[in-house]
Amino acid sequence: MKLRSLRLSRRRAASAGVSLVEVMFSTLVIAVSLLTTIGSIATSMQVNRTVSEREVAQRAASAVIQDLTATDFDKVFASFDASTANDPPGAPAHGEFFTVAGLEPLAGVPASEMGQILFPTVGSQIRENVTIPELGMPRDLNGDGLIDSLDHTFDCKFLPVLVTVRWKGVDGFSSIAMPCILSSH
Repeated sequence: MKLRSLRLSRRRAASAGVSLVEVMFSTLVIAVSLLTTIGSIATSMQVNRTVSEREVAQRAASAVIQDLTATDFDKVFASFDASTANDPPGAPAHGEFFTVAGLEPLAGVPASEMGQILFPTVGSQIRENVTIPELGMPRDLNGDGLIDSLDHTFDCKFLPVLVTVRWKGVDGFSSIAMPCILSSH
């Protein structure tokens, strides 16, 4: 009877050891699964914040483009360029920079300069020979069939514009650029 009892005790002990290994393995599998799930959730949250930031920037740039297109073509450059000296009388002068609410500015950049409106200019003159690939420049802006270095501020028929937004995003430096072409027609 003692021999039988000893064998039964050994089987129980062996069975208990296997159960402990199984419990430890199960715990490890659960821990790895939880860590993977937490990592996926964190990544998903970061992607959602990045998408949200881009949507805020795109809405702000689109609003500026709407303002540009709603402004009389003859006054758009003077209203949205860097110079205050040529601002149209009685019209709101917006300037080349704008604020984007809901985004964090880059270090050293004022919030009021997160967005920028870029025209094909040299100084305060619209020029055809400016190289801005995002705007397809250089190009003929007054329809005379030539690309020259003359001032076309007052005779251009269409005006390419690049609206950019730069901010400190979840992933660091982030930016968008939205080109548009304004036309005198």
